[in-house]
Amino acid sequence: MTRLDFILDNLQDFPPDEYLSKEASFFTPRPTLVHRSFPRVLMNCSRCPETGPVLLVIVPSVVQHVKHREAIRSTWASPVYGQLWPRSGTNLTDLVKLVFFFGVGGNADILRQECKHYGDIVQADFTENYRNLSLKMAAALQWSVAHCAGAGHVMKVDEDTFVNLPLAYDLVKTLSSHRSNYILGFKHHIDKPPVVRKGKWNVEKDLYPFPKFPRYLTGPSYLMSGNAAKALASTSKRMPLIPNEDAYVTGILAKAAGVQRIHSPSFAHEKLQYRPCELVDGRSVSQTRFKPYSKLYDIWRMLTKGRCDKH
Repeated sequence: MTRLDFILDNLQDFPPDEYLSKEASFFTPRPTLVHRSFPRVLMNCSRCPETGPVLLVIVPSVVQHVKHREAIRSTWASPVYGQLWPRSGTNLTDLVKLVFFFGVGGNADILRQECKHYGDIVQADFTENYRNLSLKMAAALQWSVAHCAGAGHVMKVDEDTFVNLPLAYDLVKTLSSHRSNYILGFKHHIDKPPVVRKGKWNVEKDLYPFPKFPRYLTGPSYLMSGNAAKALASTSKRMPLIPNEDAYVTGILAKAAGVQRIHSPSFAHEKLQYRPCELVDGRSVSQTRFKPYSKLYDIWRMLTKGRCDKH
């Protein structure tokens, strides 16, 4: 059995959210637009071909994280920029596209310089803050549909997450032959996720009145088909915006849009312990919590050497 076969054999479709059966009307897209327009694009130096790419990777970022973006471009995303994946020699330049997605905040000159040099910057007109993370991802999906409509698949990746990009590419190529409307990642560790009503991530009852969210995927990385990206982008215009990105995009919107949610233990989860060998050996598609950003270079060195350091 190949590593890809192992990943495919361990995919698990989410069951219906039976505990929300009485609230079905809430998860029906509104007949009229709730949001007539999403934030307009202020800076867009990323161009997608009409017939591709196979995979579009969206990395939400903030202006001041220059070193984080440098680390990503120099390590796991380097095959997008013309480099070769260690040992396998994989080059994904024409097959995978990566963009860093921003709101407004910080020195825009930094973005203009990176825009000119790398061509991977997209900025939209909304204020950067943690309460706007759902808006940020919804705007990113709207951008992908408008400016990269030919993308076969879309993957969201946090800055502190490392992706085995050739493995992700092989996965979407295989899935595309028998699945067309799905979102895939690591399922939230609580089966019926509770809604937080206090603190930083509180969700007001007037926005979401129920005590439980639909089952959803954790946010460090998740992958969706191009059809699912279009469905989520369209549905986001007809659903209230909930300030919990993971639950909103991969739970509420996915449920409302009829997108199949799939659990994969090979994707990143914040509560999993550090497992570098699984990345180096090609058993993990992604892992997270690489803080500071220099830890991305540590994994890259292990990949280059072909052996892992468990410590």
